[in-house]
Amino acid sequence: MADDPILEIQNLHTFFQTDEGVVKAVSGVTYSIQRGRTLGVVGESGCGKSVTAMSILRLNPEPPTMYPEGRILFEGKNLLELSEREMRSIRGNEIAMIFQEPMTSLNPVYTVGDQIGETLRLHRGMSKVEAHKYAIKMLAKVGIPSPEQRVDEYPHQMSGGMKQRVMIAMSLACDPKMVIADEPTTALDVTIQAQILDLLRSMQKELGMSILLITHDLGVVAEMSDDVVVMYASKIVERATTKVLFKDPRHPYTFGLFQSLPEMHDARDARLAEIPGTVPNPLNFPSGCKFRTRCFKAHDRCTNEEPELREIEPGHWLACHAPVNEQDKAEHSSAKVRVEEVG
Repeated sequence: MADDPILEIQNLHTFFQTDEGVVKAVSGVTYSIQRGRTLGVVGESGCGKSVTAMSILRLNPEPPTMYPEGRILFEGKNLLELSEREMRSIRGNEIAMIFQEPMTSLNPVYTVGDQIGETLRLHRGMSKVEAHKYAIKMLAKVGIPSPEQRVDEYPHQMSGGMKQRVMIAMSLACDPKMVIADEPTTALDVTIQAQILDLLRSMQKELGMSILLITHDLGVVAEMSDDVVVMYASKIVERATTKVLFKDPRHPYTFGLFQSLPEMHDARDARLAEIPGTVPNPLNFPSGCKFRTRCFKAHDRCTNEEPELREIEPGHWLACHAPVNEQDKAEHSSAKVRVEEVG
């Protein structure tokens, strides 16, 4: 059925054994992605977004990576139980990944046609000539002009936007059922970013694929995602549909992310709001709620008891002892510090 989840992550724990101790990068993460839908995962750097995504494809080196608990079910198969050979048949074929930096993800000593063709030869059994022809077709599909010429060029001969289009062409060459897009527009200017997002949307509509979109940009989430997961310090703190989350963020961290967005009407005379402090070191997380040291609503219970993710209304999940209420929103939405007030 169309509304069945294609991917289910259940109580996932991803740890790294280091000389300093065990880094608990992901702790008890649970979410699912429906067929044909886009799930956005947001949060600051170091929250565990990319580690969770890399865990899906088992791209974290083992060792030092450990998966002490949890399951990652892709069409009912637990990916954590598959052999490396079985995982290679899934990577790039059934689940593809668009990496964060096309500048470093593409091999500088091979043409882009060879790099796209490698996936086709491996998973589709094409000859080198067939793969070359199909690579031209994929470059045209992702909007690269003169694909017959570009297919024989090297990455350094292309702009950042074109490199990202090549990455998308590589990812979609085998018609995957799901694509993981890890900050796909980070290094691009606004115009190219919009083009890349439009491309992903059109390809999703054409292929019916699911997208796991990892980003720190709430504007991208609003434009692309059907559902949103907010992560902080290795855990999910809030989960809802995009419409619900943008209308009624309840976790102080989610609310802080929205507060930090610039507003057109006060762009000239207001200082951007910020969440004080930084994401804690995963080697030494604070007791209780991991966000309490930065939270304007923290109290004694937050120090002693870590909140569990619970459903506060149909489809809206929250892990917080002191959710944001309407009074908080009224007070803090008008609390941006004016430049003239700080001299």
